[in-house]
Amino acid sequence: MAQFNEEYYKQKVSYYRQWLTLFFAVEVGCIAWFVTNFNKAYKEFLTLDVFVILGLTSVLVFLNLKIRDYIKRLRD
Repeated sequence: MAQFNEEYYKQKVSYYRQWLTLFFAVEVGCIAWFVTNFNKAYKEFLTLDVFVILGLTSVLVFLNLKIRDYIKRLRD
């Protein structure tokens, strides 16, 4: 039974790392767009981009906590 749990947690860590990588790339793209278009874009787009960046940051923190939890379970 322990082997099953270990494989399950490894798969969960891998799954969440893929999502973490995807959301991190999207967030970096949003930050790059914000920096590039700070003087040219409408304020509404800039405001929307800031909210997207904040939302993605919260998702990244959540995913990081989930990954750390599964890694802790693997060590136990």
